[in-house]
Order: sequence, then structure tokens, then C-alpha cells
Amino acid sequence: MKGVYISFYLKANRVHIFVEPLRSMGSPERIRFLISKDGRILLIQPYGKRGFTSHMIPREVYDGKRPLEISSYKLCTILAELHGWDLSCSYRVPGRIAADVRSAFFFLDKAEAI
Repeated sequence: MKGVYISFYLKANRVHIFVEPLRSMGSPERIRFLISKDGRILLIQPYGKRGFTSHMIPREVYDGKRPLEISSYKLCTILAELHGWDLSCSYRVPGRIAADVRSAFFFLDKAEAI
């Protein structure tokens, strides 16, 4: 699948996730983010438990009635520090869907300011 992206609005500490990767994961009720040890890849995967590291996906997202925006000061700050991103800017990060493992990978080192 081409054109899979995630956007980070650092000034507002928000992460915008497009619905295509979520649907490819089987439309999960909750997701979590994982960062590779070298900080170059962000993984999004379904996560069945409620907790500090999981985020609920409202049903309206899959119905097309609202976008998925997650507020996360911690994630935005960590990524900005790792990659030298300007906290007053927004960034779009390309990725790819790995439907076979129900995950989406985003290449943080290929982020572009928007």
C-alpha cells in the first residue's frame, strides 16, 4: 500500500493516525506505540489491554466520522529529542503496513516538516 503516513503536531503534542493502517490491523479497539532501539522506526500495533501505554480507538474513527488524534506530550517530546525536531513545527512520517503481523511501521528518520 502506498502513501501511508502518520503526522506529529508537536506544538499541540498530538499524533494524527490515518485510518488505513488501523483497518489493516483488523480495526483494533486499542493500539500502542513502540520505538526501535536505534530510534529510527515507530511501530503501531494492536494492544488488548487498557493501560498507560495503550490508546483507545473510538468507533467513530472507523465509521469515518472523526479522525484519530492522540494527545501525547511524552511521545512527541521523545521523538523531537531523538531526531532534533523543532517543537514549534509539525512533521509527516512515511510508513508501510505489515498486514501479516497486524502492524504499521513508520520511518522516523524520513520525517518531513509540514
